[in-house]
Amino acid sequence: MVITLETMPNDFMVYELVEQRMRRQVVLENRKAKPVQWADVGALESLETLLTGGNSLHDILMARLEDESYREESLGNWLIGQFEPTAFGRNAYLEQKFNEITDRALAEFRSRRSAD
Repeated sequence: MVITLETMPNDFMVYELVEQRMRRQVVLENRKAKPVQWADVGALESLETLLTGGNSLHDILMARLEDESYREESLGNWLIGQFEPTAFGRNAYLEQKFNEITDRALAEFRSRRSAD
């Protein structure tokens, strides 16, 4: 699995080009290697919440390979189509950061209001 920081086109032609190039570069030298899958950081965060909810990364990625759309659909979109919205739990780290930022912002606004 390749994780990118930016969204990468996920269509058949791009997929074939990337996979062929990786095989030539010996990255996928083992003939038993499963086809390449890639995702951007946003999909990785969705995966993280699914995994903390008890899902298996191996099972998710294997199920995606069994679905012919994996070459044409982003991992993020595929996950949304496969899992109920309630399966995507909260990301504890991001929730903590959100609360910290919110608390700091509220404290700043309150201090400005009391200074007026």
